[in-house]
Order: sequence, then C-alpha cells, then structure tokens
Amino acid sequence: MIEVAVEAAQAAGAILREHFGTDLKVDEQKHYDVKLEVDRLCEERVLAIIRRQCPDCGVLAEESGRQDRPSPYTWIIDPLDGTANYFRGVPHFCTSIALQHKKETVLGVVYNP
Repeated sequence: MIEVAVEAAQAAGAILREHFGTDLKVDEQKHYDVKLEVDRLCEERVLAIIRRQCPDCGVLAEESGRQDRPSPYTWIIDPLDGTANYFRGVPHFCTSIALQHKKETVLGVVYNP
C-alpha cells in the first residue's frame, strides 16, 4: 500500500509543479478558503491511482468528500495542502495521503514537490 500512496503523491506533485507560478483558475473562493482547479486535477489523478490498486477501499478526499466502500480501509487525501501558499506563488505546499484501517492510521505520505 505504501507504493500506491507514493505513486499517487508523486503524480499529484507532477501536476502541481507543472501549474505552479502559472495563471491559476479559481473554482471557488470564500473568505480565506480558495479552491483551485489544480486541486481538483490532482485529486482526480490520486483517486485514479488508488482506485486502480484498491477499488474496494473507502476514500475521504478534501475536494470530493467521502466515498464509502465495503472495505475496512479508508484513504484520506489532501491533494494540495497549502492552497493559499500555492495560489500566492509561495513554494510551501505538499500533497498529503494517509490510509486508515478501522479508523487507525496505518500509513502516511507527505510529498513536497
């Protein structure tokens, strides 16, 4: 499972590097919470990798919410942790992915692209 998390985090990181410092599309903005298109793109890529390897696992993702499945495993995904920094061009952000088994965290990956 660690290989899945690392592959997913690195894939999101590649998208983040590609879009960093470009003219970013804002999907939604409320007070201090900014939702960027790149957030969604990264999450879609992470979910595709996880679903390919672990189709029965549940998911709790920042952008798309909870997707329950019949497995005792749940992936927790923040595809762009530090969105405000990313939006402002500050290079302090990461992708965070964790795996829980019956609500106990058993794995975590934080990738700074």
